[in-house]
Amino acid sequence: FGDLPLDRLFSDAPEPVLGVGAVSLLELLRAKRLSTIKDLVHLPPWELRDWLLITEEEAILLLRKAWSTCAVKPVSAWELATQSHAIPRSRLAPLPSLQAALGGTPALLEVAGAPGVGKTQFCLHAAALTAASGGEVFWLDAERSFSAQRLLEMLEHLQPGEVAMQALQRVRHKVCGSLQELHSIVSELSQSKAAAVEQPALPALVVIDSVAAVARRESEQSSIPRRQAALSSLASLLKVLVAPSISAEAASNVPSVVVTNQVMGDPSGGSAASTRVSLGQVWHHAVNWRLVLSHVPPGPTGPGSKEQADPFGRRYLLVEKSPCCATLTIPFNICERGLKELS
Repeated sequence: FGDLPLDRLFSDAPEPVLGVGAVSLLELLRAKRLSTIKDLVHLPPWELRDWLLITEEEAILLLRKAWSTCAVKPVSAWELATQSHAIPRSRLAPLPSLQAALGGTPALLEVAGAPGVGKTQFCLHAAALTAASGGEVFWLDAERSFSAQRLLEMLEHLQPGEVAMQALQRVRHKVCGSLQELHSIVSELSQSKAAAVEQPALPALVVIDSVAAVARRESEQSSIPRRQAALSSLASLLKVLVAPSISAEAASNVPSVVVTNQVMGDPSGGSAASTRVSLGQVWHHAVNWRLVLSHVPPGPTGPGSKEQADPFGRRYLLVEKSPCCATLTIPFNICERGLKELS
């Protein structure tokens, strides 16, 4: 939350701060070209002392206040449990078994898999479920794979007629061409969440399809360490976005995020060791939920290629990583309604 404006530092302090009115203190800081809390917290106390003509102890107190303003407030497990039951959540997961595993809390989901296995179909179905229940959806499209016609087809199976068209209007789409642009958009959403009731409600679902596409373009233009640092920063912002809030007003304004990713290697190589989820170890450990879609049952043979797929369209979703769910494999296929769970 370090990108918050300086005004937030004194929003709860109308009385003088360090013997100076809050408005006057803001003017003094802005005169030094400081506009956000991040600009302030990285200043050394002695420099702030000379700028504001205060003692070094007072400068340290001001910096402590700045750090506490942008720090995440602690919350008890009891409060989290109470909020998860009190705030109704729309269904996010297209498959009932996956929805039961997710529960009702917002989550950061990574959906990975080989080309053509159904990652975008998963996202479209999740968007249709969210929009049909009245939630807003923000789709960040890095691969130009979004299909409004396919989304409408799914919505019409959930809410036929004019209601489906109204739900379609709750889905907003934006083409995203670079990792920097994606980072800026997510940062803006995180700042809106931090502003809580002062800003319009956040979307109920944010879809990024796919993070691997923008990361690949970044690696073509810059070094691997720089790309990994950008991915780490993006993952941190996404976690802030889905993190639960203390106040009831802010807790109802927490979105879920679905991010698609690719797999590296040869899916038809006959070995799980020949393929792995893209973007390296930094991103691998940053995501809390990882869903891997495959054409063949999960196992030592790897995810399989489109040519190895079941002739009847049977595919598999593996919950590979989760903070609260054991490893789970769900068979499914893709039909006009979207993803359909199989027995």
